[in-house]
Amino acid sequence: VMGGGDWAADRLIPDLVRATVAGAAVTIRNPASVRPWQHVLEPLSGYLEIGARLLGGDASRYANAWNFGPSPDAFIEVELLARIFQQSWGEGAARIVFGKRTTDPHEANMLTLDSSKAAAQLGWKPALTTNEAIEMTTRWYRAHAAGDTDMHAFTVEQIEQYECKMQQIQNSEGELAACA
Repeated sequence: VMGGGDWAADRLIPDLVRATVAGAAVTIRNPASVRPWQHVLEPLSGYLEIGARLLGGDASRYANAWNFGPSPDAFIEVELLARIFQQSWGEGAARIVFGKRTTDPHEANMLTLDSSKAAAQLGWKPALTTNEAIEMTTRWYRAHAAGDTDMHAFTVEQIEQYECKMQQIQNSEGELAACA
């Protein structure tokens, strides 16, 4: 997952942000690795849906394992995600050095996630494209790096924008309603 506020070591977006802010290059060790990239609000929306259904009275139907992941077109190589991040950040983005395209025996080359159960039984699907998830994440980190933004308010605004987009998708039978 990606999203603003993640500062963990050895994670692609935080490493790219740290290098960008420091004006340094970053080395990506396995650019050909494929991951099911998604914004952190995507699986959280699924978990909240399950929580609501568990509280809704039919716990036995929903008290089991669930995957909430991106659509298969979001299963992209690390290199592509890094390049989209660079483009999204714009001027001043970190220079990226890509390692050899090899399969590291300590790291899976391809990870996927099957959310078909969530789609079929809950009607859940992701709201964001990969590009939208990267752009949303990049906006958060750019605002943080600027140092003049109320990050709590900014984060709440991003959550509200995501909720609006999710509602629009769930109600897509008619015209998309504008969010307040």
